[in-house]
Amino acid sequence: LIPPQVAWIDETAFSGLTDVCLFVEEGSVAHQFARAMAIPCEVNLVPMLEDDNPQRVSGDWSYTLREPGAVILREYNGRDEPVTVPAQIDGHPVTELYDYAMRGNEFVREIVVQEGVRCIGSFAFAACSFLRRLILPDSILFMHAGVCADCRDLEQVRLPARLETVQLLSFSSCVSLKEVELPEGLRMIGPMAFAGCSALERIRLGPKLESVMKSAFLRCDRLRCPELPDTLDAQSREAFDEGRRED
Repeated sequence: LIPPQVAWIDETAFSGLTDVCLFVEEGSVAHQFARAMAIPCEVNLVPMLEDDNPQRVSGDWSYTLREPGAVILREYNGRDEPVTVPAQIDGHPVTELYDYAMRGNEFVREIVVQEGVRCIGSFAFAACSFLRRLILPDSILFMHAGVCADCRDLEQVRLPARLETVQLLSFSSCVSLKEVELPEGLRMIGPMAFAGCSALERIRLGPKLESVMKSAFLRCDRLRCPELPDTLDAQSREAFDEGRRED
């Protein structure tokens, strides 16, 4: 049984085991992992773990207030095309956008996250079918898995300068994404992070990149081999051979 709050599962976690069945929440990281690795799973048998703090509402946002006054945005219920994720709400600083907060929104075309937000939850913007542009501030230190998975119209993304990891499934199946510039300090690209980005042609890697996990660029048929930093090991270099072409 894997709780829906789990944001990372190593690809070797269940290697060598037989007769394994995972109990997962639909759409969770564990569910996506089980599908990617062809592991049997039972769906929607895991209860969501609720926060003890009551949810509040301000405009189109519902949120939880945590001590000492920091806000976690839980859900966006609006229909605006450009959406700003605020740095403050009701006078309190926003530190985190929660898991699935905007998932499946059919109206948003552009999202700008204001400076001050530090964390983006799992699948927060996933399956926003018409999202074309995402701007993330340098205050963000961590992005969980699947943040933009299946955003099929996404063409432009600005990643935080201090981000060190692009997690599992972060931009998987973003079929309109043609070019990505990764932060200078990025150290790891997780499994299937850009899998299925069939239009992706160019990606710029930073000099500190150390690890590129298996299938990170699976089915990126148009991807030209980028200049690889000396910090990458042989296994990481092989990840760029899974569905890309040479210059």
